[in-house]
Amino acid sequence: MGEGERNLYFLIFPFLLMRMLHNQIWISISRYRNAKGKNRIVDKGLEFEQVDRESNWDDQILFNGALFYIGYMIFPQAQKAPLWSTNGVVMTILLHAGPVEFLYYWFHRALHHHYLYSRYHSHHHSSIVTEPISSVTHPFAEHIVYFMLFAIPMLSTLFTGTLSMASLFGYIMYIDFMNNMGHCNFELSPKTLFSIFPPLKYLMYTPSYHSLHHTQFRTNYALFMPIYDCVYGTMDKSLDTLYETSLKRPEDSPDVVHLTHLTTLESICHLRVGFASLASKPHTSKLYFWLMWPVTFWSVIITWIYGHTFVVEANNFEKIKWQSWVVPRYTIQYMLQWPREAINSMIERAILDAEMRGVKGEELNKNGELYIRRYPKLKLNLVDGSSLVVAVVLNSIPKGTTQVLLRGNLTKVAYAIANTLCERDIKVATLYKDDYEKLKLSLTSKSTSNLILSTSYAQKTWLVGDGCTEDEQLNASKGTLFIPFSQFPPKKMRKDCFYHSTPAMITPKSFSNIHSCENWLSRRVMSAWRIAGILHGLEEWNVHECGDKMFDIQEIWQASLRHGEKLNSNGELYIQRYPKLKLNLVDGSSLVVAVVLNNFPKGTTQLLLRGNLSKVAYAIANTLCERDIKVPTLYKDEYEKLKLRLTSKSTSNLILSTSYARKTWLVGDEWTEDVQLNAPEGTLFIPFSQFPLKKMRKDCFYHSTLAMFTPKSLTNMHSCENWLSRRVMSAWRIAGILHALEGWNVHECGDKMFNIEEIWRASLRHGFRPLAIPA
Repeated sequence: MGEGERNLYFLIFPFLLMRMLHNQIWISISRYRNAKGKNRIVDKGLEFEQVDRESNWDDQILFNGALFYIGYMIFPQAQKAPLWSTNGVVMTILLHAGPVEFLYYWFHRALHHHYLYSRYHSHHHSSIVTEPISSVTHPFAEHIVYFMLFAIPMLSTLFTGTLSMASLFGYIMYIDFMNNMGHCNFELSPKTLFSIFPPLKYLMYTPSYHSLHHTQFRTNYALFMPIYDCVYGTMDKSLDTLYETSLKRPEDSPDVVHLTHLTTLESICHLRVGFASLASKPHTSKLYFWLMWPVTFWSVIITWIYGHTFVVEANNFEKIKWQSWVVPRYTIQYMLQWPREAINSMIERAILDAEMRGVKGEELNKNGELYIRRYPKLKLNLVDGSSLVVAVVLNSIPKGTTQVLLRGNLTKVAYAIANTLCERDIKVATLYKDDYEKLKLSLTSKSTSNLILSTSYAQKTWLVGDGCTEDEQLNASKGTLFIPFSQFPPKKMRKDCFYHSTPAMITPKSFSNIHSCENWLSRRVMSAWRIAGILHGLEEWNVHECGDKMFDIQEIWQASLRHGEKLNSNGELYIQRYPKLKLNLVDGSSLVVAVVLNNFPKGTTQLLLRGNLSKVAYAIANTLCERDIKVPTLYKDEYEKLKLRLTSKSTSNLILSTSYARKTWLVGDEWTEDVQLNAPEGTLFIPFSQFPLKKMRKDCFYHSTLAMFTPKSLTNMHSCENWLSRRVMSAWRIAGILHALEGWNVHECGDKMFNIEEIWRASLRHGFRPLAIPA
């Protein structure tokens, strides 16, 4: 094997790595620029589904690499390719501009024929808002055709003896560069470039040019050279307008800014501007992260040098524009004394920058009191989120709990939790005398009797923060529930205990552009610290919440639920906002209730009701009690709320129970797995919520979420609704169809519910059939 031969053979693999690095740089730049908003083309957000679909972007690089190695072995002349050949470079340029671009144009147009589009190309066009890696997200069959097209210049130069490393690798890098640029979703082609050389607009496309193809579908088919669209009349007429608008677009001015920092060393890879696939999954430590130490090492060096915050994420929710800014420092650096002044200066500059941009609120991981004292005339509000953290922790404690153990550093969150629980007549035990004395000083004289200095670890619910040791965990009794009130989760030392998430909530579907996970939290889950700032912005509370100040816990909790339910639930908000609506809003509650009532075994005399008391739950309980069927519930507060809704005639059928012995359970959201484990063998669980139950018992039966079989006359049914079987549709969807079929000119949302019997009869009359009861 000669020297030239060795060089080309061993260059292929480094070249593949270089292509991957090149693509990753484009991904990071694109995500950063789109988060800032400057020159952004399409405003729609990305979703997890797109990130998952595009996560295999490196497959085509590996596929190409395999073909290069095969070609190297098959064609001896490839083994003697020189570094440069002018003839080969010129031939590659001409063959690309001619045959490749021409054939690609017509192949691309053919792909948009409905037969090929539905079977192949629709996969690529699922991405309306493109990212650089969208360019290589295609079915395998398309990849084969594309490689054959791009192989025309490569094989031609090979067979004519003009192939060189420059023409081969340079051509592939050109393809990668143009692909990434065309899908980056921000305009970067300077106007002066086309002014100096006007014909360039026919030889090089822009990101705006290809973005129009993804939004309009039937225009701008060209690969990289718009001349073919111009010749065949398929160039989009709005191109110049979009190009000009995108070039002039300024950076976004957010209403709320979340200021955060890096946590563990590998967390740099989990940033939204880092590795897209990793960022879309909860952060967990993996062994392969050790192989990424060069990335981690250089990130530490760069963040140490770089002294400014930077934007990593931008979201929209209702009327609020919201951005996340990262302080380029790790948690461990916050713990050291000597870098604190530099970190404080960086945060201070970020606050002043946000003030200049007209930001209404800024969320801080620390309490921010220092900056308020330094700048007392700040117009923006600093929010550390403590009140919502407390509210989330309080509402995570299982109903019926009479005593909790509080363990961890005594922060203002810990004091607030202890104070609220003691005022609610729940015992708060602590293990150490100094913690006990400090907490006692913060409590009102009325509630101090509920604070206990304990010598036992027997409490079944532990509220834990930073400072709770592993040894203390090991002393907890079997089945203990650990609920953290800190930002970092406790290390899970016990397999026989339960660990709650750090304080967080599920975001509503109207919260757009969420396609990355916040640290270790699940998808579309956001920490209470971040949510609090958004709520302050939405509610326009013109107050700081930092230092020793804490916002009203109950008020911020109610606000979080109010904003979280707007899109998922009853639609009353929109009726109030648009009273002259001609269309009818239907949330489907009446049919949901009807399906539940017709899904439990005949002869049933008692049903246990457990879960969030929604309007569906109230309607079910009321109807069952009126039919003389007993409805037991396990908790006193639920019993009292249900009792208020029932008629005086039927209240005798509502029971406050201490037993789990019923064989039929009606269950909704937010009921614990522990309760399920207490059910007797052979219990039938019937959900009245939209989401299915987690099946914890193999000796019990689980009914589907509320749904019905569709009639055969309902056409074009070729996809399944979530977890439901084929030709099965949820009651929420069916209800809207029935309202239209029957011509019922009424809203069914908010507290309004349609007649249950009437909608049930209508569903049967139109051919919808109930599902079989599991047995």
